[in-house]
Amino acid sequence: QGTAADIMRMALLNVAQLPLGVPLLAIHDEIVSQVAIGDAIEYAVNMGLVMELGQPFHPIPLYITVKSGSNWQETHG
Repeated sequence: QGTAADIMRMALLNVAQLPLGVPLLAIHDEIVSQVAIGDAIEYAVNMGLVMELGQPFHPIPLYITVKSGSNWQETHG
C-alpha cells in the first residue's frame, strides 16, 4: 500500500502542474479534475502522459485509464 500511495502522490503532483484543469481530489487510485468541456480531450491526453511517464519505476509500465464525464456517475456507469 505504501508504494501505491507514493505513486498516487507523485501522479497528483504532476497532474497539478498541467494547465487547463484543476485536480479536485484523489480517491484511492483515481484523480478527479475539473476541466472546461472544450479542454477535456487535451487535458485527458496530457494527464495520462504525465501519470505514465512521471512514475518512478521505469521501465516497468504503468497503464493509465482516463475517463471523462460531467459527473461521477457518467465516468463509472
